[in-house]
Amino acid sequence: MSSNSIDFCLSCSKKGHANHNITKCTKCKDTVNKGIGANCTTDLNLSRFDKMIFDPLKYQNDVIDDSDGDEFKCRTCTYMMPDQFSTSTLASKDNNFSILNVNTRSLSKKFEKLKECIKSTKHDFTIIGLSETHFKNKPHDYYKLTGYNTEYVNRIDREKGGVCLYVSENVKYKLRKDLSNATSNYEACFIEIDQENDKNIIVGVLYRAHTSIDSFIQDINPTFEKIANENKTCYVMGDFNIDLLKEDTCRPTRDYINMVFSYSFIPTIFKPTRITNETATIIDNILTNNQDAVNSAILITDISDHFPTVLVSKFNQKTNHKKQSSTTYKRIFSDGNIRLFKHKLSQVKWHEEFDGIDVNDDYDKCINIFKNLYDECLPLTKYTPNRRKDPLLPWITKGLLKSINVKNKLYKEYKRCPNERKFTKFKEYRNKLHTLVRKSKRNYYDDKFLKAKDNIKKKLGQLLIVY
Repeated sequence: MSSNSIDFCLSCSKKGHANHNITKCTKCKDTVNKGIGANCTTDLNLSRFDKMIFDPLKYQNDVIDDSDGDEFKCRTCTYMMPDQFSTSTLASKDNNFSILNVNTRSLSKKFEKLKECIKSTKHDFTIIGLSETHFKNKPHDYYKLTGYNTEYVNRIDREKGGVCLYVSENVKYKLRKDLSNATSNYEACFIEIDQENDKNIIVGVLYRAHTSIDSFIQDINPTFEKIANENKTCYVMGDFNIDLLKEDTCRPTRDYINMVFSYSFIPTIFKPTRITNETATIIDNILTNNQDAVNSAILITDISDHFPTVLVSKFNQKTNHKKQSSTTYKRIFSDGNIRLFKHKLSQVKWHEEFDGIDVNDDYDKCINIFKNLYDECLPLTKYTPNRRKDPLLPWITKGLLKSINVKNKLYKEYKRCPNERKFTKFKEYRNKLHTLVRKSKRNYYDDKFLKAKDNIKKKLGQLLIVY
């Protein structure tokens, strides 16, 4: 900072002046103007971005008839650590509808980090929306989350992109194929949540490719129009790659905002979600036409270079949510069932079943007998995963979870006041933590294999029966 410049402290939002001397901030140790260094805060707020706020309410009177006194009420949009979420008012039981929106920048690389983040919040989100999944085909079962159903839309004919929705099994819903789409401008996946005593709720996740904003508006406009005509509560989350802070300087951005508000939607995230040393942009958001009170937050974690965003609201209290009908099934390979299956097979008079005239007919008879006995003795039974028995990342101990929270705090400190020293401190801690997590995971599975070593032949036999 030159002695004749006007600048601001990276740790507080106050500007310095040309007549201020150069000094070291006593709190964050960064070079600042002497006149503002004493005001630097040590809390975890990203205070240098407090004035970089998009004000959605200034558009409100242009698109909403508030003669009845109703207005959009997005009460809060705060930065917080994932572990702070569970103790915040956002996690209140009154807020029984919650959305987590994450740009993963390749889910295959960030899946465990995503689960770490979810585990740190200690919260069961109703919907989790992911953008930039980078999948080319149907997601492997490895990428399923216990207690959630999965819907997805991949990018067509190009690399990267793609979106995915994890929907709580406590929610009854249907896929909206008429709204889900993959074009040259965006990918989107929409579902509709059934409510017995109220309007259904539409929830979607969207990722806009780096194409013309004007082209994207023209492409997505029919989707918003159709949703508006259905007169249902709707939430659209995702990485829109449109910086709301440029509303005054970028005509296409302003046109996009006008389109959103013309359909009575409002952005609930109005602070930067992607922050570098030089820039801060609001490109990740959760749009809604819900005129009831909603609250939002931005989670500070290093899943990717985008911060996850959260929205909480209320379901109608009269609604009776039922489990999704697509129940998980599994076969019970107990010793008794296997003995019964072998006994039934031994009782079959194979020589009487085959006439030896047509080998194909004999083969079909054999397969049918085998499958019928298999289903009779080893039937499919309904199975509801128990989150206590099937926890996320069971190798993450309470100690490691605390260390993950420390890592997130170091990351937030670096983002709050970026310098080489803080980045190095965060990076070294992150790498050490990563080594400990890998070691804990390896020990967890070593212990599982050790306990099962006496049953290897039995387990292998069960696998052979399945295949």
